[in-house]
Amino acid sequence: MCPVRNSNGQLDHFELYASNLTRTIDTSQQHDALIRAMQRSMAVIEFDMQGHVLHANELFLRGMGYQLSDIQGKHHRLFCPPEINNSP
Repeated sequence: MCPVRNSNGQLDHFELYASNLTRTIDTSQQHDALIRAMQRSMAVIEFDMQGHVLHANELFLRGMGYQLSDIQGKHHRLFCPPEINNSP
């Protein structure tokens, strides 16, 4: 709400500005549902931009034989064989 004053400085009226966020909220909820479905059905691991492990879901951890504490904060090269890690 924004007050609008007349030329004498007296309050004349209020103006109200609004946005309909229904579509934005619906899209966000759809994206959240998709991510939750992926987390339930797929092995998922998340990295930061430098390649360090941020999080891995239970499907990934069980499939790879790790605990989250084993890999969290470590670089993704952990999952590569030495010949790839040591290559140019």
